Amino acid sequence: MNKEILKKIVVEAVHRLIQKDCYLFKVNSSERSMTHRLAMYIEVHPSFDKSYNVDCEYNRNGEFSKSVAWRPNSDESSVYPDIVVHRRGQDGPNLLIIEAKKSIADIQQDVLKLKAYINDLDYQLGLCVVLEEKPLSQLHLEWFERT
Repeated sequence: MNKEILKKIVVEAVHRLIQKDCYLFKVNSSERSMTHRLAMYIEVHPSFDKSYNVDCEYNRNGEFSKSVAWRPNSDESSVYPDIVVHRRGQDGPNLLIIEAKKSIADIQQDVLKLKAYINDLDYQLGLCVVLEEKPLSQLHLEWFERT
């Protein structure tokens, strides 16, 4: 799947989340309930390549636990990315990994994790998104790419 098409799908899915699930924002619902809905909107998007999987809290790397060394001077630790777009199994490919937060003040560790996912687990794209009920143009969407 083309990176630009995937980015467009995700941006439209975030916009749909804000429009269709405003109740989750109003009642300060959990991050997990919001990322579940976001993953669903990505998966059902008409342009989404149905040969890929969209999983929440997916902690597997093939048959093994997904782990990366994302903290400076630390060993690898198990991780549970909020959303992944991939083909299940060790060979992938791993297209996109998303970490979401409800506040911009909380994203520093997620940015470190995203960079480690891209470098260590061979993801093509990473996205850090702050889930707030705001117009799309005001949302914090920070993209990372494998170089």
